[in-house]
Amino acid sequence: MPDNKTYRIKANIGENHVDIDTNLVQDVGIFEFLSLKIDSENLYRMHTANYGCVAGRVLANNAIGVPNAKISIFIEATPETNSDAVLSYLYPYTSVNDVDSKNIRYNLLPEEQLFTCHRNVGTFPSKRLVLDDNNVFEVFDKYYKFTTTTNSAGDYMIFGVPVGNQMLHMDVDLSDIGDLLSQRPRDFLYKGYNVNQFENAGMFKKDTNLNSLVQIFTQDESVNVHPFWGEIDEMGEVDSTGVRITRKDINLNYKFEPTCVFMGSLITDEKSNGFTKRCVPTERMGKMDRLTTGEGTIEMIRKTPDGSVEEFSIMGNQLIDGNGVWCYQIPMNLDYVMTDEYGNIVPTNDPEKGLPTRAKVRFRFSLNDFASDYENNHLSKLLVPNNPQKIEDMNDTYVFGTKTPEDEFRDLFWNKVYSVKSYIPRIQKSNSNKEKRFSGIKAVNVNVGNNPIPYNNMRIDITFMFTLQCAIMHSLIWIAGVFNRLIYALTNALKEVSCGNVGNRMFDAAEKFGCVTIGDGMCPDLEGWYFAPNCSSENIHSNRFNRNIIFLNSTANVIAGKDNEN
Repeated sequence: MPDNKTYRIKANIGENHVDIDTNLVQDVGIFEFLSLKIDSENLYRMHTANYGCVAGRVLANNAIGVPNAKISIFIEATPETNSDAVLSYLYPYTSVNDVDSKNIRYNLLPEEQLFTCHRNVGTFPSKRLVLDDNNVFEVFDKYYKFTTTTNSAGDYMIFGVPVGNQMLHMDVDLSDIGDLLSQRPRDFLYKGYNVNQFENAGMFKKDTNLNSLVQIFTQDESVNVHPFWGEIDEMGEVDSTGVRITRKDINLNYKFEPTCVFMGSLITDEKSNGFTKRCVPTERMGKMDRLTTGEGTIEMIRKTPDGSVEEFSIMGNQLIDGNGVWCYQIPMNLDYVMTDEYGNIVPTNDPEKGLPTRAKVRFRFSLNDFASDYENNHLSKLLVPNNPQKIEDMNDTYVFGTKTPEDEFRDLFWNKVYSVKSYIPRIQKSNSNKEKRFSGIKAVNVNVGNNPIPYNNMRIDITFMFTLQCAIMHSLIWIAGVFNRLIYALTNALKEVSCGNVGNRMFDAAEKFGCVTIGDGMCPDLEGWYFAPNCSSENIHSNRFNRNIIFLNSTANVIAGKDNEN
């Protein structure tokens, strides 16, 4: 009886060994290969085994394991099965290229839908069907007994396979290979596939011809299965101490190109509504019904694995359509990972193997419509990200090229969706809060055909009745203020009259009828605000306006992508 000793068989990832010879004694209880384990308790029953063990890894990009790949040793239908009407209907295959009555070839793909977006195109029976139908059970037990699925590391093992030449069949549904690698139509479109090859931009097609489906990959490999234990050598002698694993790695004929999605939209003012030469906004600048957009370019620079900076063009940089919208995929090119011998995802320094998971980029946006009228209308280009911190650093901050500072790049990660933070501050020269010559979005509720944008603050044109109501309320507030001042003056006059201890206490309290200010820490959002009685409108107006300026400055730091310590 073997004890609990464990022996690991070394595997060189990426090298497709046909078999692995290992000398073992029978006191070894478990031996490990890749991310798999074999318990030897019931293996050493025969002097020479008439069965073998086929094991290996399904690889993508020469280094990353592919989970949930379906693998089997194909077994040809026997004459007995072909002569039975029911069994031949369930399993009519004499080769891997044969098709059934529905014109679907031999496959290992599930016949039931597994999740919402899954396209069930296969004929492999479910567990419930196998248990409930004796005929299906008979076919499954006879023809699918050497069938397995790769684990999370992409490893598989089929034990008990008859020795000799066998056909190893693999089916992979690229939409169902785990959270890490599962592909979506956009991944194929990025690689140049035609949109007509899909049901729509977000769903794969469903067809009986599995070879026509872009998400289904099939590979057949011939393999010579050696006896697992006690193989007879060329001299006719039996090796009673050796274990041989028939190794068969499969490189998937599909290259994974990880990307992230970058999307957003761009708007600007009409040509006549820009800043003047003195940098003064016009009154119409930013009005929702006068905003416009158009086609434009997005230039991108990125860091390379060796630390240098390169310009990387996607679709000739013409990425902004006539509506000012962009949505495209950015390929990753940094931080490559692979699957190690133990099934773990680990970093690799070889950019020719594995998957890149990160990109470090910077963008420059521009619209094309103003190019023909450049002398009279200067349209600025927008850098993203852009985080100027100090005046002396600004020359470096606006560099777009090989000398761009390190902190002006932004990390993008695989399978994430990114957009640009939108913040339009109010900039004006006048201190009046009623000034209309400021930058910002105005009259957002009057879009006149433009697509309205979300907002949390607005400037609108009010009706006469609303203006009248405000005038009445201001009048009432003014009258209340007059009464407050009269009461305050009266209490100060009465203070000169002696009324004993009780009166003195009353007058002490009256001294506190002055302007009340919210203290530090009590209500941070209201610090600096003054309240009646005895508060002048100048104080209220002045502090409210100054507060707005502080709010804008602090918010600008946050949206720039830097932490705001205040």
